[in-house]
Amino acid sequence: MQPKQHLTYGTIFTIAISLIFPKTTLFNLLILWLSTWLIIDLDHILTYIIKTKSINPKRFWKHSQQRRKQFNKISKQEKKQYETSPMILHSTEFLIMLILLGNISPTFYFISAGFFFHLILDYIDYYKRKINVLTKMSIIYTLITNKKKKEFIIE
Repeated sequence: MQPKQHLTYGTIFTIAISLIFPKTTLFNLLILWLSTWLIIDLDHILTYIIKTKSINPKRFWKHSQQRRKQFNKISKQEKKQYETSPMILHSTEFLIMLILLGNISPTFYFISAGFFFHLILDYIDYYKRKINVLTKMSIIYTLITNKKKKEFIIE
């Protein structure tokens, strides 16, 4: 899903939470909102930086959009032969860790809720684009299944 859509749905989700739980602090609502669209996607940027050794935001955006466009053109069967970039922040394992950290500080529950909401939107998007949803759910699954796959290079 595109960042603009995450931003829109994340804003609606945060407003809904503020109405359902009016005693929620402004800080926790801000953390929730940022978690729905920005914080969780930092792993995309980190992956780009590691692979390209570039920190240019314009190049990152252009690369991401080209990659998405080309990947969407290939068949579901072809998609299976390419590896998926391990996205730590998008994994169920990381979400579980955040929930456990909620026992230390309730703010982590808001981060968890934001990440969970973001992931639901991503799962829907992956399903629509005929991409294996499991690669988004688990970093362990992604690392194991990537072993015999090739890297998707944009032309």
